[in-house]
Amino acid sequence: MEEKIVDSQYQTKGYLCYLGILVLIPLLTVKKEVRDEFIDCHIKQGFGLFVSMVIFSVLRSFGGNILGMIFGLLSLVCFVLAILGLINVSKKKVTKLPVLGDIFDKINI
Repeated sequence: MEEKIVDSQYQTKGYLCYLGILVLIPLLTVKKEVRDEFIDCHIKQGFGLFVSMVIFSVLRSFGGNILGMIFGLLSLVCFVLAILGLINVSKKKVTKLPVLGDIFDKINI
């Protein structure tokens, strides 16, 4: 994939998308009308990962030993996907995350 020309402000906000609750900063500060493909993709994926991690953490705390371990592993997968998202931002790529990228792409925020 070709490296895109990305505004440094959007790249910084792209990094915030994968740092948990900090996804709210680009979500609330970049108006939907002015979002380009780069920041829109990373906002959707970061928001989806954040929501998934919160859900898995809550379910882990209510699950027993086996369910707790399963949801813990799913949280770890989300963490790895967040690292992949940060790598994509640093390379200025608009790439869907494996496994969950198609689902997150359908989020309308």
